[in-house]
Amino acid sequence: MNGEGFEIVEEITSGVTEDGIAVVEDLVEVIDEDGNIVAVDDTIIAADEAGDVIMEETIAVADDNGDLQVVSETIAVADADGNVAIAHEEA
Repeated sequence: MNGEGFEIVEEITSGVTEDGIAVVEDLVEVIDEDGNIVAVDDTIIAADEAGDVIMEETIAVADDNGDLQVVSETIAVADADGNVAIAHEEA
């Protein structure tokens, strides 16, 4: 347990698709003492052979019913030429 009865679990996975796109996912979950997931931070990064990169981060928090609700989402895109676009939305 970490903090006041909460456990933080992180799982990092990676792979390469058939068309050569490298994908890494970093999933962090905050779990209460009853085993309920109360918050999630999910980040996915994908890069192709040309050097283009897409990053998406979604943060969700459990509501009073225990259902996860997205509170923040960020998407960033960078191409091989160094051009960057970022979109951020908060609930």
